[in-house]
Amino acid sequence: TTQALLGSHGLDDQPAVTAAIQAFQEALRLDPAQATAKQELNRLAEHYAQLANGSADTGDVAAAMNFLERATTANASSTDVVSVRDRVQRAASAQQEIAVLLQQASAYRAAGALINPPGANAAEIYHRVLATDPNNAIANQGLSEVVAELLTRATGFLASGQIEAVRALNGRASEIGLADTAIRELKAKLNAEEQRIADVARLLDEARRLMAEGMITEPPEKNAVARLLEVRRLDPANTAARDMLGAAAGRLADVAREAYDAGMKTDARHYLELALTVTPDVPEWRALRDSWSAEGDGGNRQ
Repeated sequence: TTQALLGSHGLDDQPAVTAAIQAFQEALRLDPAQATAKQELNRLAEHYAQLANGSADTGDVAAAMNFLERATTANASSTDVVSVRDRVQRAASAQQEIAVLLQQASAYRAAGALINPPGANAAEIYHRVLATDPNNAIANQGLSEVVAELLTRATGFLASGQIEAVRALNGRASEIGLADTAIRELKAKLNAEEQRIADVARLLDEARRLMAEGMITEPPEKNAVARLLEVRRLDPANTAARDMLGAAAGRLADVAREAYDAGMKTDARHYLELALTVTPDVPEWRALRDSWSAEGDGGNRQ
């Protein structure tokens, strides 16, 4: 699919090339020995290294650095990339261009443009600097701080339930080629949240089934209340679990009243205690328990 994309759009279509590099890099993460992905990344690296070399020939250092960034993203260890990098670094205006880029990246960071919008954000600028000067301390530190801020944002989004925002962060981080460690951490946060959401949905479904079967508090560890309490552990504010726990407690209280009316007072007290264990803050049930206790047991009448 990625080869077809490049074939239809060409190597000079930046969005297509960006998507292709991301896809081939992902293929290599899944299978480090994948030959086609390696070949295609080498081809892209050589193509943009040649363009960078041509821009260096004309003295356009800014364009050379831009092309070199793409070549580096495709394959930083390519001999063509290393050769052009050395040439661009030796250009008289290279350091001046790097200083301008670092100032621009700093301004983007101050404005909160860490990885967006495309083409005008701090991460891409730092990558452009590092493509020419891999040891640039300011760019390396700046990129580390961008990653730290992204992870902080992801944590905040997850805490407020904005999982789509985290998916967007993760996709964009991969697209612009952030370090594997950063992408892995973002994915880990995203995967953990997606698993939590799936677990909550599964437990709620199981609780509904168990309630329908009358398995409210028994058998131990396989009953509706146990499942709902697990939901509350995973999602303390879950309203469905809260409502279902209330319904479960209500059914137990109803069973308790029916048992009492049938003269099964010991059973009645047992079910009422279960109801109060599930939902302890119902004054009516507490008062009923106190009145039954005051009467004394008197034994079960069948």
